Amino acid sequence: MRDTCHSLGGKWIPGFDISGHTFLLIYSALVAVEEALVYRNFPTTPRPSLKHPPTQEEREQFQKDARRIQWNFIFIFLMVLAWDTQLVITLLYYHAFWHKVLAVVIAVGAWFLSYRVWYPLAFPFSPIRRHVTAGQGK
Repeated sequence: MRDTCHSLGGKWIPGFDISGHTFLLIYSALVAVEEALVYRNFPTTPRPSLKHPPTQEEREQFQKDARRIQWNFIFIFLMVLAWDTQLVITLLYYHAFWHKVLAVVIAVGAWFLSYRVWYPLAFPFSPIRRHVTAGQGK
C-alpha cells in the first residue's frame, strides 16, 4: 500500500496500530487462568451430608468429576502455553514497541475491570467454595 500511495503522488503517514494479537493473547490467557482459579477450592473428597455419608455411587461420580476437572486444567495449560508461544512470536516480529505496550496495558486493564471490579459487584461469590467444618478456621 505504501508503494501505491507513493506512485500516485501521495505522502504515506504511518499510523498508530495497537497490536490486537498482543491484546487478545494476553487477555485470553488472563481470563483462562482466572476461570481456572475457581476450582482451586474444589474439595478433595465428596462432602458428607448431614443425613448420610457419601455412597459408593456418589464417590465414583465425584472421582469422575475430579478427573474431568484435572483434564480441564491440562487443556487450559496447553492452550495458554500455545498462546504464550504465539505471544512471543508476535512480540518479536510484529508491531512497534509502543503498539505492543499499549495493547498490554489495555488487556491487563480490561482483565482488572472485569475480574476485580465488575464481577465482584455482580457476582459476590465464586461458584465453588470449600466446605468448611467447625474448627478449621476461615
